[in-house]
Amino acid sequence: MVSMRLGRLACRVQTNSGQKVSTMKKPVVIILVLFLGFYLLRDPAELAAFSENAGVALWRMVSTLFEAIIDFLNALLR
Repeated sequence: MVSMRLGRLACRVQTNSGQKVSTMKKPVVIILVLFLGFYLLRDPAELAAFSENAGVALWRMVSTLFEAIIDFLNALLR
């Protein structure tokens, strides 16, 4: 078992048959879900706009990455 201390946050990583299990995973997911739920109840239109913008930005990033890979392979194979 490996323990790390980051300020007041403690993170333990246990290795069981090669798998790493973090005890910080569950609280982070709970906090994220609570934050999104609060944001949804507080201002659903803003959350929808944020989600749309995040999706558009992610799509642009993925398409730019694939275009760069295609350009690299084309230049490599010429």
